[in-house]
Amino acid sequence: VTTVDTPHSFYIQAVAQSSLDELNQLSAHLSAITSPSQLVKSSVAKGDLCCAKFSKDGSWYRAEVKEILDTHCVVHFLDYGNTERVLWSDIVHCPVECTNVPIQAIRCALYGVVPLDSKWSPPAVEAMQKLTVDKPLLGQAHGQLPDGSFSVELMDTSGEKDVNIAAELVLGGVAASSKPPVVTPKKAPAKPNIKVSSLPVAAIFSRDKEFSLVTVTTVDTPHCFYLQAVTQSSVESLTLITNQLQLLSSASSSQLLKSSVAKG
Repeated sequence: VTTVDTPHSFYIQAVAQSSLDELNQLSAHLSAITSPSQLVKSSVAKGDLCCAKFSKDGSWYRAEVKEILDTHCVVHFLDYGNTERVLWSDIVHCPVECTNVPIQAIRCALYGVVPLDSKWSPPAVEAMQKLTVDKPLLGQAHGQLPDGSFSVELMDTSGEKDVNIAAELVLGGVAASSKPPVVTPKKAPAKPNIKVSSLPVAAIFSRDKEFSLVTVTTVDTPHCFYLQAVTQSSVESLTLITNQLQLLSSASSSQLLKSSVAKG
């Protein structure tokens, strides 16, 4: 997190090698500005890209013109998220080499919290800054908001225990939780058990005293054994049943409850 305006308006940078390389590339180009082409006030409009000198370190950074004043200009630093009033003498044209690098600061809103009143209090902003600014955090996006910012959950995993930033604000009494209550889904009504007697039995012997091709599968006694018909339709039926039963391993099958089972 680079800049915090409120818990619902702050800026983050990705801590990845590609992002660091792009920031280093920008810094190299901007530090090479020796004879800048100063912007003419009469030619500047809101939303224009420029380079502005940051008051705290005297370095040049990419910025967007937000407001035009008589002696100053309000700019938003694109790669860090902060806003500042700068003199017209400290605003110059942005080098062409710097226009191809993506904006590095992404505007976000903290997921899971809302202000205690109609707007965020100074203690809430101060707590958010203390918990997040210039710290390596884990972020998870929960969608994009209508204003274009991202709803983000933030976790500080640098200590012995993981810290959820939103939960810390709530525990600190400077924010309220906005997460919807956990609703336990209602169980679907149990399906009535099917009786085996209702299943059809394969018609192996169509006529008395006529031989049919069969295979014996199980023998209890010579007067009690089981067979299957060796026909194309029987093989296809067994294949279909086998395929359906194999799906049970990957599906959430409905388990039988002992109290609801009866013979048959």
